[in-house]
Amino acid sequence: MPYAADMPIIKVLLVEDDEEDYVLTRELFSEIHSKRFQVDWAKSFSQGCEAIRRRPYDVCLIDYRLGPDNGLELLQAAVKEGCEAPMIILTGQGEREVDLQAMAAGAADYLVKGRLDSGLLERSIRYAIERKRAARRAAAEQARLAAFGEAVGLALTRRDSLEDILDRCAKAMANSLHGVLAGIWVSEGNDKDLKLIAYAGEARAPEHINKHPSVPLNLEILSSRKPLLINDLLSDSRAINQDWIRREGITAYAGYPLVLEDRVVGVMSILARGVLEDGTLREMASVANGIALCIDRKRSAQALDASEFKYRSVVENIKEVIIQINEEG
Repeated sequence: MPYAADMPIIKVLLVEDDEEDYVLTRELFSEIHSKRFQVDWAKSFSQGCEAIRRRPYDVCLIDYRLGPDNGLELLQAAVKEGCEAPMIILTGQGEREVDLQAMAAGAADYLVKGRLDSGLLERSIRYAIERKRAARRAAAEQARLAAFGEAVGLALTRRDSLEDILDRCAKAMANSLHGVLAGIWVSEGNDKDLKLIAYAGEARAPEHINKHPSVPLNLEILSSRKPLLINDLLSDSRAINQDWIRREGITAYAGYPLVLEDRVVGVMSILARGVLEDGTLREMASVANGIALCIDRKRSAQALDASEFKYRSVVENIKEVIIQINEEG
């Protein structure tokens, strides 16, 4: 167990109009040795509102009855003020109706004072804080994924060259998928050749980028048409350029095939300094079809442009007269 001085301080606001109940609750906090608490006391509804406005707290304990006022009303007022701390309602009696009202109002928990001990208090606060942190992480993750999809979507709608479009997609992958180097490779028409079109990330790329350590892994994806996730890249014999991997601190690889119907048009890949979750492949899957369509469309347009240019060159440079006639002459 860490020394008390090394523990982070949990800032608690206790809104309680009964001084005796405040003293009892403070004593319960003093019995909790696994955590350090700083308890501020607000004696009324108005003082509670002011304290919440004045400083941030990790958790708020609010008495259900605050003289003529109601603790649930304080909870709702605090939420309107932008307070993000979890709030636990305290009451003198275990009334089911109050319990339901507290949960409906957004309370993190509901505790009956007469049944309260230090263990129950500590557990309720710990769970409330962890749930709030989990909700924040989930919201941040959702925002990150939305930004990733938006960045790739905007890149795919641009009227730029294929190289520029895929460069933007690679940057979005590196920024949003926790990668230090992201690459997009395009198939050269078989299961043995890939051409690197774009890469981005904070890691310094190998001197010969076409010998990037993910190339054999990308070829495996190309031939198998299945995504691949490796979280111990240094011990995997398929990853070449181990010296570069070790020097850059690379530990993980994720690759996803870019498939259109029965054809694999390319591979997108991520290298990371840390563990990549299975969710990384799902995130790559969410944009893979759009990137594959873009590659196919751009390459078809390039092939058509090349064919038209060749035809035009032939026509413009021969000395004979060329005419077109229909079937009737």
